[in-house]
Parts: sequence; structure tokens; C-alpha cells
Amino acid sequence: GDLDYKVDTKDDMERGVQAALKTAKIYEQMNYLQYEFMESHEKIGDNCYRIVYSDGSEVTVDYNNKTYSINRGKN
Repeated sequence: GDLDYKVDTKDDMERGVQAALKTAKIYEQMNYLQYEFMESHEKIGDNCYRIVYSDGSEVTVDYNNKTYSINRGKN
């Protein structure tokens, strides 16, 4: 990642824990895709992309708004 976590205070620790939890939740949503083939990667707008996987899952990423959505496929 782009961030280094330094823990000098209790607040630093809490921010680090919350960031790790956020990352873990994203991983839990997407980890099944490591077993699928990427079928296509297409630009659908300015800094927006859709990736389609072999099970039919689609991940849409909007780099402008720093958002993504996942539509899980058949498996």
C-alpha cells in the first residue's frame, strides 16, 4: 500500500486497526476471484473500468470517486 503505519499513541493504534479491518473486508469480498480467469478489462468511462471474470463476476472501479462495485458471478 501507500501508507506506513506508525504507532506512537492509542489513537494511532485505533486508526491502524480500522484501516486493517477495512482492507480485510475488501479482501473477503474479492478473494474468490483469485481462482478465476480475467476474461476482459475494459474502459467504460474516464478513469472507470470493468473487469469480467470467468465465472461471470464483474468488478467496476471508478478511480475518480475511489469506489468499486462487485457483481458476483454464478459460483
